[in-house]
This record gives sequence, C-alpha cells and structure tokens, in this order.
Amino acid sequence: MHPLVDEIDLDRDRVEIHLVKRVIENGMPFLGICRGLQMINVTLGGTLYEDILDQRPGSLRHQYYPDWPRDYLAHDVRIETNSRLHKIVGHGEAPVNSLHHQGIRQLAPSVRPTAYAPDGVIEAIELSSHPYGLAVQWHPEWLPAHPSMQAIFRDFVAAASDWSERQRGDVQREAPDYVQ
Repeated sequence: MHPLVDEIDLDRDRVEIHLVKRVIENGMPFLGICRGLQMINVTLGGTLYEDILDQRPGSLRHQYYPDWPRDYLAHDVRIETNSRLHKIVGHGEAPVNSLHHQGIRQLAPSVRPTAYAPDGVIEAIELSSHPYGLAVQWHPEWLPAHPSMQAIFRDFVAAASDWSERQRGDVQREAPDYVQ
C-alpha cells in the first residue's frame, strides 16, 4: 500500500463495484468521474497506479487540489477522434482540471482509452460493447463555464433520459390491459 493512499472504505468499494457490475449488466448509461473511472477500470479487471508521480517515471503532476482551485486548468487532454468523447466535445483537445494522484496502470480488457494527458496517462475510457459507457479522470462538474464540459453532461443526461423512456415503454407494453 502506497503511503499516499488513505481513507480506504472497503464497504464503499464493495458497493461501488456491485453498482458498476449491475449498471453494465442492465445496459444503463453511465458517466464515471475521477474515482468513478478508476472503479470502472478495476471492476472490469484493470489496475491502478497508487501514486502516479511516484510509480510512473516521467509523469506530470496530476494532483492540484487542495493547493490550487478545483477549476484550475492543469493540462490539456488529447481526445481520440473515433470516440464518443470526441463526438461530444467536438474537437481533439480539451483543457481539464486535475485533482487525482492515482490513475490507470493496466487498462481493463473491455474498455478502450479515449483521452490522454500530455504524459500519456489515460484520462478517459469508454466501454465499447456498452450502449453508453464513458468515464473521465478529470472533474467536469468543477468546470461549468466550459462548453465542452457542459456538453459531456448534456450528452449523458440525454442518453439517460432515452434509456429511461425505453424502460418505461417496455414496462407499459408488458403491463396487462387493465393496468394501462
């Protein structure tokens, strides 16, 4: 265990791993943010650097909080052109904040990397076989003034709304006539 890893909550880990599995099994849209990206990768069989700076030679600093404001744009990410994330933000680069010291070491087999920090650290992943599975390492919720970050949430909300409507439609079709 790396000395910078603290406040481990095994119950929280178990619950989040269970939730990730159920969301994926049910085809529910999901958007992982920071720890969410890490939990998705680990749940699906990947591993993490417990501390990027210490365990990955040549890496940039990725943990700017609490020394800097949460909306500090620490670096750009390069976004893969054939990804959902690229389609959402509309371009191949985006400035992001960086509030983490852990990151993906070994990518889970069922996910693909779709954004990278300048040092090569994976900053976004997508679950290719899933209708809407996206996770980012940065915190778009702390960057509300940036249109590309707004676009991430708009797209996720639209996907969740569509999924919910389809589920309600399935329930209505299965309900007996007297229920409708």
